[in-house]
Amino acid sequence: MSCYRLWGWLAFGVALVCGCAQQQVMVRFVPESIAVPDSVSQYTTEAQPEGAVGGRGVEQLQADVAAALAKRGDHAQADGALSAAASWALREANQSRSPSAMATEAAARRCGFAGTVIAAAVLGMDQQSIWRDQLERTPANMRITRYGIRVSPSGRSAAVIFGSTELSYAAIPRNFETGQSVALKGQVDPRFKFAHVYLTKPDGTVAEKQTADRALDVSFALEEAGKYQLEVMGDGQSGPVVISNLPLYVGIPEPAETRFSGAAVDPEQAEARLFVLVNEARAAAGLAKVLPDEELREVALGHTTDMADHRFFSHVSPKTGTPTDRMRRSGVLVSGSGENIAFASTPEEAHEGLMNSPGHRANILNRTWTHVGIAVKKGDNGLVVTQMFGRRPDPATLPTSAAQVEAAVSALRARKGLSSLTVDPIYRAGAQAGAEAYAKGGDEKDAAKAIGAAIDREVNRLQSGRPASCSQGLELLELSTLSEVSGLSEPGLRRYGVGVRLHRDSKGARLSTFFVFEGAQCK
Repeated sequence: MSCYRLWGWLAFGVALVCGCAQQQVMVRFVPESIAVPDSVSQYTTEAQPEGAVGGRGVEQLQADVAAALAKRGDHAQADGALSAAASWALREANQSRSPSAMATEAAARRCGFAGTVIAAAVLGMDQQSIWRDQLERTPANMRITRYGIRVSPSGRSAAVIFGSTELSYAAIPRNFETGQSVALKGQVDPRFKFAHVYLTKPDGTVAEKQTADRALDVSFALEEAGKYQLEVMGDGQSGPVVISNLPLYVGIPEPAETRFSGAAVDPEQAEARLFVLVNEARAAAGLAKVLPDEELREVALGHTTDMADHRFFSHVSPKTGTPTDRMRRSGVLVSGSGENIAFASTPEEAHEGLMNSPGHRANILNRTWTHVGIAVKKGDNGLVVTQMFGRRPDPATLPTSAAQVEAAVSALRARKGLSSLTVDPIYRAGAQAGAEAYAKGGDEKDAAKAIGAAIDREVNRLQSGRPASCSQGLELLELSTLSEVSGLSEPGLRRYGVGVRLHRDSKGARLSTFFVFEGAQCK
């Protein structure tokens, strides 16, 4: 899974990403009794012993799995938590039940696995191509660091589970008493620069903490009884990745094994079903429904197609960049947007995975969204899903002048108890030059160059020096969006300038807006 907030340079909005890349393959064989280890009391990121267990052929199967992972470029360890979950999946198959992706992941949680389950296969021992196909179809950018194997006592059948653990922390309980706290102390994998930690509470609210670097040292109070969901996202050059997402049971007994429903359907049916599920979740939370939006679906379809065709699963595409990049190029007029992605067998599994992830759940239940585009295609390993949410503002509220923006800035700072600002004419001239350059088809680099040149001209003309400054820009559709311009809320901001240019095209009208700040740190 992967998920995070992404603030775009010219498009302010939350981009949240989720994936559940897992597909179960079932075959028939002579059934036998499979023992399943008891549930454990803690989640751990350490690989547990007995990662490959069972009857005849287990050693050779482990050697083949390890060789295939090494060939793929993955350095993976056998993990007893995953072999215990594989025992559960194999028992299900031997009892003529199909272990779904969500149910298999739940089994891994009961066995204490704290990472992410990527793929699983149940097979007859004479059908080794099944797990190999699963591995081959797993997107190359999804790292596999753990695996678990269980072979039946007779050696006739087996289950293989692939997973990933890209963080380490001291073991934490799965069950708590009301009033206790959960603490994570450790670090995320070196490929990440920092982490987000989310906690969904029993009432559905989400708390979030962001680390300054790779180190994890965060805690949350568990003040009420119920089920919580604790999620860790690693964030780096490749974009956000959900690397741990665990249920915690506080002051309540853990429920018995859950059977997840849902049927495999074609992409068109999956899109319709996901739209219904999104609005059912919003209605249950007392939120207005989102409307279908063809322009947003086109953006979603582009990314879904990209992932399916090029066999990767990520918020960041090698071809199209980030969700903000894709939304900017589309020209779709939204004042904020957010993206979820999922990889699953059925629309129900995709929705359940998204709703069980605090970050993705917050995106689905974002009260500011008014529209959504959902695109689904069949990939090598199931359904590839992209949901693109957006807020379509009322055109009547579109600001059209710098004076309106300046008045809104003053009101914003007053609400936050910050000092009033001086509008500087030199910075205003620079900001206006940036807005003009951008509205004429330039990019942010062109705008920055125009801003610098205009400020230099004004400084020379007026013989009045100015310290170093920074700039930010956005396509403004609603004045309320200004609350997301980080520089405007800086306590150290002393003076600023704003420039605007009303821009119209086939998509509609927007106000290209640039700020130049003195005393603020642009982010």
